[in-house]
Amino acid sequence: MNRFSTELARGPGAAVTLDPARVLLSFSEPQDRGRLQEGLRSLDLELEPDRDGGPGADAPPVEAINHSDTRFWVRSLRGEIDDRRLEDVTAALGARLEWIGPVYRAADAPGRAGLYCPLPDSLVLRGGERGADLRGVEERFPIRQTDADRRFADLVGPDGYRRYVVDVSVTDSHRLRTVLLTELGDEVDEVLHENMPMVLPYTGRLSEPLSGEQWNLDRIAASAPVDGVLSGWDYTLGSSDVVICVIDCGVDLTHPDLRVLPGLSSGWGAGGGGVVVDHFDPGHGTMCAGVAAARAKNFTGLAGVAGACPILPVAFRDATDWELYRGLYFAVDAGARVVSMSFVNFGTWDHTLVGRAIQHAYAHDVVLCAATGNTDGEGLGYPATDPRVIACGGSTHTPLGEDEVEDRATHVDWGGSTFGPGISVVAPSVHVPTTVPHGTGTALGVYGTDYAPAFRGTSAATPHVAGLAALVLSLRPNLSAHDVRVVIESTADKIGATAFQPNHPNGTWNAQVGYGRINVLRALQAALRRRGPIDLVRDRVHLVALAKALRTHEEELDRLDEAGESADSPLRRAHEVLLRLGRDRGVLALVGEAIGDPALVQKLRDDQAGVLRDHEVVLPPGAVGSVVDRPAGGDGTGARQALVVEFAVAGLRCTAEWDPELGFSARLEPGRAATGS
Repeated sequence: MNRFSTELARGPGAAVTLDPARVLLSFSEPQDRGRLQEGLRSLDLELEPDRDGGPGADAPPVEAINHSDTRFWVRSLRGEIDDRRLEDVTAALGARLEWIGPVYRAADAPGRAGLYCPLPDSLVLRGGERGADLRGVEERFPIRQTDADRRFADLVGPDGYRRYVVDVSVTDSHRLRTVLLTELGDEVDEVLHENMPMVLPYTGRLSEPLSGEQWNLDRIAASAPVDGVLSGWDYTLGSSDVVICVIDCGVDLTHPDLRVLPGLSSGWGAGGGGVVVDHFDPGHGTMCAGVAAARAKNFTGLAGVAGACPILPVAFRDATDWELYRGLYFAVDAGARVVSMSFVNFGTWDHTLVGRAIQHAYAHDVVLCAATGNTDGEGLGYPATDPRVIACGGSTHTPLGEDEVEDRATHVDWGGSTFGPGISVVAPSVHVPTTVPHGTGTALGVYGTDYAPAFRGTSAATPHVAGLAALVLSLRPNLSAHDVRVVIESTADKIGATAFQPNHPNGTWNAQVGYGRINVLRALQAALRRRGPIDLVRDRVHLVALAKALRTHEEELDRLDEAGESADSPLRRAHEVLLRLGRDRGVLALVGEAIGDPALVQKLRDDQAGVLRDHEVVLPPGAVGSVVDRPAGGDGTGARQALVVEFAVAGLRCTAEWDPELGFSARLEPGRAATGS
């Protein structure tokens, strides 16, 4: 086939090679797959099958091929697809055929997972210094931006990428790219293809019957296997302020056990993140969402790791790199704090393009979690290989301390987790009960048709980690994405028989399970112990209320100055002490750690002096501190504890209070403060 280059450059020193026996066909309208298959057979072609039985195939026995209702991957039954055969295909399919795209193979990718098409009908541009907004490019060349792409690019700004649709009746992206690079010169910094992978990147599968209980949550210490055992959920079930974005094939927007926010159906420009990918298991995104954040305490179905957090769905259409780029920007703009990506790509996406979006999210302290892959071997896929992303591998039922990797040798109960350099942590990846689109479940027992018993693969592992990240941020919203990663990795359980190696940033590590299997309880306890700058807004203590209270005391001191009040007057001394308490970093740190931490609250009640000493809090002479319970809201949520300090200054009773919801407040009253030991 001479129409397309036999080799394409992919970054410095990297190249991909043409697969001359495969093409991608795109149609202007949806096609009947059976009739299309019959027509292709007469041309000695066939639709790429889900099961690759060809000689020497090293891919898994079944793969999800990225066919859609208008785009189909085709392979030859005999020899190469040269220009003459392409002409025969064009003649046979007629006007309904929109374009024929080449298929390239990325180096060092396993099996068919390395095959992809740089789409002929689109290009992605980034403007240079002289033409940052790419003014006039649509008038000079046969390309245009859709209204949705233009609005998105305008929001990102002049340093971002812009996607253009190529008029394929005039040319294609491969020929036009060369022209643009030549004629635009320094008006453009980059001209990239939009790349569509042949094998869908999703990594989970339905398999075995429902166990009747969520063993996976017990195993990671989110829930307790028996009463009286402390677990992660004793600290928090999550916060409605911490949004988990699930980038996948869409989420059932009406599922009764999911709280779903308005999302994005990438590639379609509408749809709100609903299930739009019919050519792959449409339940995959809903299953991931359920693992991460199926509603807790609603007496329905099951609970996700972070069951009080909402889901923001971003739905792929063609699973292209541009769609991931746009989806990540959308997640950041929509306020997501965590992104769960249960997919893996082996070399077909442009890492320059996607990497820019990853950097944008990471710079906004969004925690990124991605699946390592299901190759049952070594060699992580993208974006898990990006160092800014938490690479999530899979683990089994095996309890702590037992050999959790022996099953890999027999391919039993493992989920096919990919391992190797770069793996961060592992989480349950077999027999994971979760949500499915309404009416498509197993109808087994009490779970009905909205649930499935056994989600598996690193697709199931990844939302466990994303849910834990959301729990950490629910307790300590001031933590950066890097801080959250440190917490998760440094508290993981050391499982399996492989020795863990020292001298890694966040503890001991090995190539089988990374830092180990996530432990929700230990992670949340570690998050509460973390010090650092106190951000009262993001620690759920309203900075506005604190600033207003402190400003009131400052204004009162100014008034006393103007009135000629003595420097040692009781009123002045009271306001000065309250100001000091309101700004005391030890007190603020204590309040931040006590939010949602029942163990620390109890310790404050039992040993106030010891806790204050440990936190280097110095109270005024004679001051008494106490923990006061605040009632829950009308919906049963919001129960909390406030820290109250009372002291006396020359006949005045002074009260300072730090409330997790209302912030800092203080008042002065006649009388005396309570006395204590």
